[in-house]
Amino acid sequence: METTTNYNFSGIFEHGMDDKGRVVMPLEFREPLGEEFVLTFGIERCLFIFPKPIWDTLEPKFSRPILQRQALILQRQFLASKSLCRLDPQYRLNIPKHLREYAGITERENVFFFGLGCKIEVWSHSVWRELQKTITPDMLYDSAEAVGVSEAIGFRDLGIE
Repeated sequence: METTTNYNFSGIFEHGMDDKGRVVMPLEFREPLGEEFVLTFGIERCLFIFPKPIWDTLEPKFSRPILQRQALILQRQFLASKSLCRLDPQYRLNIPKHLREYAGITERENVFFFGLGCKIEVWSHSVWRELQKTITPDMLYDSAEAVGVSEAIGFRDLGIE
């Protein structure tokens, strides 16, 4: 079975959505995603896209234990919203209505795709812009420090403390 190290999605891409809820999948993501992949609620009103092999390793972890409060929260967030997807012949992703509504995605604005290692995030243009307004340099530095990369990327040298 493939592991997360086999995937390295990266980059930011912006595409428009048509009136049927379809958006073109960025070229760079098509081949690594494979024929089938999973689309589900994400965190902070984005959608997550996982290659099927990655999802197959995650799903059993979400599925147990069934009566633990934290497990129930994750099950409702990720399992209940799960949609198994394929791109159409024009490489468009059809985002189901319940997922578009959760993420605030409409045909009136563009959609952002973010490659983040083993997953892709899909964001409404307006929701992403609002989230960006809340991120401060202190938050970036604290996050970099928390995951152990602050020195490696030179945040201190940039004056972000």
